[in-house]
This record gives sequence, structure tokens and C-alpha cells, in this order.
Amino acid sequence: MGDRFERVTLRVIERIDEAPREFQRHGLISELGPAWSGPLLVEVRRAVHPRPFPFVTFYYLYEGEPHVLAFAHARRRPGYWSEREF
Repeated sequence: MGDRFERVTLRVIERIDEAPREFQRHGLISELGPAWSGPLLVEVRRAVHPRPFPFVTFYYLYEGEPHVLAFAHARRRPGYWSEREF
């Protein structure tokens, strides 16, 4: 099961890299930490992993390139990752 999860996760990342605007918008975040020198707000998108893996990959685009913020379990403490400093 672990190998299958790894393959699915890598495929999700490949799909994000191939077509980053294809995935659903999740919202905006305004703070990515002290080293961040980009725009004040960035749009976060989410890629839902296929069954049976209830995970979501959250990412944002900066200068056209996707940057992963978090891999999160879809059924546990929604939004917990968004309070972290990146």
C-alpha cells in the first residue's frame, strides 16, 4: 500500500507540474514567512488524491511555477496546515 501511495502522490505532483491551473482554487493566503519576497496574497490551489487515499496537495503558483505548501489528510482537522509559517 505504501508503494501505491507513493506512486499516486508522485503522479499528482506530475499533474500539478504539467497543468497547475487545472486544479480547483482553495483560497488566498497572505503570509508565507519572513523570507518571502513575492506578492502579498497568493492563490492556493488543491489537488485531491484519488481513492483510496484521502489526501490533498495544497500549492500556490509563483512566477508560473507550482510550489507545494502541504500534503494534508482530507478528513482530519481541516485547515490545520494553513496556520503554519512557511
